[in-house]
Amino acid sequence: MIQIRNPLSKGIIVCVCLLTASCGIFTPRQDEEPLGPLKRDPLNFKAILDGTGDEFNKEDFEEMLHENFIYRTPVGETFYKTQMVIHIEKIMNNYGDNIGVEWKEDPDHQVRPVFDENDSVMVYRRYSFSVQNPSTDSIISFSGKSEFTFAFFQQKNTWTILEWYDIPDQRESFFDPNSPY
Repeated sequence: MIQIRNPLSKGIIVCVCLLTASCGIFTPRQDEEPLGPLKRDPLNFKAILDGTGDEFNKEDFEEMLHENFIYRTPVGETFYKTQMVIHIEKIMNNYGDNIGVEWKEDPDHQVRPVFDENDSVMVYRRYSFSVQNPSTDSIISFSGKSEFTFAFFQQKNTWTILEWYDIPDQRESFFDPNSPY
C-alpha cells in the first residue's frame, strides 16, 4: 500500500477522485433516437397508388423515383432523376413541404393496374392543386393528367416511378423543371 505523507497531495488526490466520480463520465448514456429515413413527399406521390392495392415502401420522394427515372413533357423534353430531384427541392424551398397535390383516377383510363413484380405497370392519374405565388401572393391553380410507368426495383424491394409523362391543362406545367415555378 502506498502512503501519502504530504497533506496537499492527499487533498489533490481526493479532489480528483470526487470530480471524476461526480462528473458522470463513467455513467452510461441514454441511447439516442435514430434519425431514420427521410419522409419527404411534397407532391404527394404516395396518393398515386391509391386504389391500386399497392403502395410505396419508401416515404421519401427521391426513393420513389427509379434510378433510371425519366420525366417527359408534351413538347418532347426529357428530364432525368437528378434534374427532377433538384426541381422538387426548389419547389419545397419556394412553396413548402406539402403542396397538396390531389391525384385522382383518370376517368379515361379506369382499368385497374395489376402489380406484378416481374413487369412494369402503367397508372393514369388526373391532378389538381393550388399554390400561393411567393412573389405576388396570388393563388395559382394547376391541373392536368399524368401517365406513370412503375417498375419494381429489386434492390430496394419497392415499386418506383420509372417514367412520368405530364400533360398539363395549362400552357406550362408546375412540375416541368424548365417552368418558372
